[in-house]
Amino acid sequence: MWVEGGEFLMGSSDSDPYARDNEKPQHRVKLSGFWMSATEVTNAQYDQFLWVMEAKGGAEWDAVKKSSSHYPDLDDRFKGANQPVVCVSYDDAQAFCKWVGHGVTLPTEAQWEYACRAGSTTRFSFGDTLTFEQANILWSPWQEDGRTRAVGQYEKNAFGLYDMYGNVCEWCSDWYSEDYYQGCKGAGNEDKLEENPKGPATGDMRINRGGGWNKGAWTSRSAHREAGEPQSCCYDFLGFRIVAPAAP
Repeated sequence: MWVEGGEFLMGSSDSDPYARDNEKPQHRVKLSGFWMSATEVTNAQYDQFLWVMEAKGGAEWDAVKKSSSHYPDLDDRFKGANQPVVCVSYDDAQAFCKWVGHGVTLPTEAQWEYACRAGSTTRFSFGDTLTFEQANILWSPWQEDGRTRAVGQYEKNAFGLYDMYGNVCEWCSDWYSEDYYQGCKGAGNEDKLEENPKGPATGDMRINRGGGWNKGAWTSRSAHREAGEPQSCCYDFLGFRIVAPAAP
């Protein structure tokens, strides 16, 4: 889906009792337009990537094969062709982006939140609450054994994007820093803004956003920030979606 560029307030306000310190202060961000996949990358799409990489062979396949060795043994709860791929590391997701080509990358944290908010200023693009009818989150009545659902089963947001809340958390390209927002240009100064920010220059953990099937509504909010070890492929609640620039 095409996401028109624009400005927005990133993060959470001091008045929100649900906000964590790493979501503050709110700061103004300006982004150029970009393409974003309407859904999370599915098992079927990731399988195609693995098949092509295996046929190609070489060092790239060796690296992907090593980190994806667990993938054929996924629990049946996560194996459906149209369910989002899980247990993929940040590095695996980057390899997938490289394979797709055409300038495809993981979204920056700012791109992700902008697309998730879809013009909203509330905790969720649907308002200040999130229901079981709007997202696959923890304690959903139908979810007795804990699992992902096929992508696109819930209402899309105003930008035409599905499952921005729940189902799986999503890798972003940024390094994680607990206090990164405090040093942003627009922090406490509405006359300044960050333009197409890419996050800290270095770090140990990579950002993920959106909450997953095992997360409650509170940890699925548009502004909520989490992080994971980039080499880890053990997260059965973590997948990704992709973005591309207007012109690669």
